[in-house]
Formats: sequence, structure tokens, C-alpha cells
Amino acid sequence: MTVTYLTHRIYTRFVLYRTDGLATQDIRGLNDFVDHDASKAFLTNNLVDPLHTVDENGMPHASQSTGPYYVPRWQSFPVLERSMTNENLFEDPTLSNIIKDCIEQKKTVLGGFEFAPLGGVSDTHPDTVFFATIASMAAGESLKYLGDPMSHIVIPIFQGVNDTDREHVVAVLQATLHWQDYLRDVLSDTHYGYHVVIETGCDPKGENTFTYQIDGHVASVVGWGDHHDRGLSRHRVDGVFIKDHIQDGTTEGLPYHDDSCPHVFHIYPTQADYDHYLTSLPFIISLVSAAIFAFTIGMFVWFERLVERRQKIVLAKATQSTAIVSSLFVSITKSV
Repeated sequence: MTVTYLTHRIYTRFVLYRTDGLATQDIRGLNDFVDHDASKAFLTNNLVDPLHTVDENGMPHASQSTGPYYVPRWQSFPVLERSMTNENLFEDPTLSNIIKDCIEQKKTVLGGFEFAPLGGVSDTHPDTVFFATIASMAAGESLKYLGDPMSHIVIPIFQGVNDTDREHVVAVLQATLHWQDYLRDVLSDTHYGYHVVIETGCDPKGENTFTYQIDGHVASVVGWGDHHDRGLSRHRVDGVFIKDHIQDGTTEGLPYHDDSCPHVFHIYPTQADYDHYLTSLPFIISLVSAAIFAFTIGMFVWFERLVERRQKIVLAKATQSTAIVSSLFVSITKSV
């Protein structure tokens, strides 16, 4: 059993098709991005297809799986195509391994990069349609999928809801993490551009790094590989996607499986950000400060000179007056 649930940054595939789902989405204004032909099934004329799988061309086929697990998609929000209900995700090559690890290890598993061809919600490739649809519904506007990576998270659902009863996995909740949306609204508008290179530890070389540019609240796609400015490599700051546990309402939480794919973030300034802060303004401020100090010192020197000149004039007049008085006293003495 699986589930598709939409949050701001993580999209989950859920189980039990809700008949009021389209109405709920319509209230939120999200149905413009959904195929309204959802009542049609691919394999039969029934409301819901039997257990099936979808190939890379988007064509459904009856499931040929013999187990040991059957993981039909059974509930979804947002409500996508009805044909997605009862799709056996255990036959999906991008999900089968991490679903198996999740069930057998009874832990959360984070997978590596997953991607599809560029396209929109009306594309023929099923993964392209899914990625474009969830991105559009998260943004509230019609968006094209730009070929950037997604990652799947699979979380076990147990029969019990306490810390001790975790022996029987009865369902899994599979979330799709859109990294571009994950990086939105992280920085303030005062930041003028950073390159974020996300690197996974479980994908082949050439497919394990992807570069985004963040300008304030906006995250935009740069492309596969490491595209940061090599001249600014010394300013790199590293971070990791923390995978300790998920808070599931229990005391210990739900731990991640040790084989979960590590994701490392390498953050670099862009030339625009570097140029914004590396300007002549500090030099101008220094010159102005020096000029103010020089003017102040000059005013003190000038004032000192004025005081000294005044003192000399006063002293000269006092000396002259003293000499006159002295000469008068000499004259009077001689007369007497």
C-alpha cells in the first residue's frame, strides 16, 4: 500500500483514492494542473485498473510480479490520474530497491537523484508528467519540469503506533523531494546570488551533482554537474542533508536506514554577489574619513597658530606698555 501527499517541499504518494479529492483541489485552485480525464482507466473500463505497471513510454501493463511484496499505489493527494491507482511501485526501477530496504529494515530510506525528460503536464513520459504536475501544484501556477533531479523518500507505516510495536510494516509512504523547491525561500532578498551544488554519494559520476543558483527567495536551475565559478572555490561552505531520524510522534522517532543516500551541499558565492560586496565604497569611505581627520587636525593647527599669534601681539603690546611706563618712572625720578 502506498500514499501521494503534497506539502510545500515534499510530495508524497498516498493510498485510498479520495472521491472528494478533486473538489478539495478545486477549492485550492489546483485542478488546472491535473488531468481531468482521471475517471478513465488504462487497462479496463472499470473505475480502477487491476494491479499493473507502467513502462518508460507511459504504457500500462498487467503486473507480472510474483512478490515477495506488492506495493500498489492506493491513495494520493494531490489527486492525479486515476490510472496511477493500483500501479505496483515495486516494479518501478527507481523505487523497488529503496522500498525493499524500507520494508526489510523497517527504517526510512532516502534515495539518490531521479530525473526525467524535460516537459510539461501534457507530456507523454509518465515521470515528466508527474514531476511537472507536482511542481505546478506546489507553485500554484503551470510550470514545466526542467529536467532537474528529484529524490524519493520511503517511510514505513507500522501496524502499531507506539515505540515497541514496530515488527509489522503494513504500508509505506513514499515522498518525492523536489530539490529546487527545497532551496526556495531559504535566503533573504538582501543576498545577491549563490551557487548550490548538490552531490549524492550513491549515483554514478556525471549524474551525482547538480547546480542551482539562489537569488534571495528564488532558486533557479543551472544544470547537471558542478558549474560554480572556479575562481571563488576558496569561499566554499559545505553542508549535509541531516538523516538522523524523522519525528513521527513517538519518543525515539523513526530512524533513517544506514544505506540512505548521502546528500552534500557545496555553497559558493557568484561573481555578482562577490562584485556587490567587493566595491570601491570602502576605499571612498576611507578617503572621506582621512579627509575629515586631516581637516580636523588642520583646524586645530590653524587655531593654535591664531592663539599663538594673538598671544604674541598681546605680549608685544604689554612689553611696549611696560617700556613706556618704565621710561616715565625714570624721567620722574631724575626730575626729583
